[in-house]
Amino acid sequence: MRQTVAWWKWVIVVIGLLIIVVAAGRWIYQRTKASQPPPPATPEEAQREYQEQVLGYPAKQPTPRR
Repeated sequence: MRQTVAWWKWVIVVIGLLIIVVAAGRWIYQRTKASQPPPPATPEEAQREYQEQVLGYPAKQPTPRR
């Protein structure tokens, strides 16, 4: 003869699974967010970083003409 499980036990199981899913989602989000570098502070810094990535070495800034 089958015995039915009380409804409050199902509530506890569902809440427990929800907590596990939320914790795993937060952990994955934090890991992916932390692996990204912060955005550059100024447009000049962004240009310098882009040139370093493209050229492979720090680029010399052009001297202004007079």
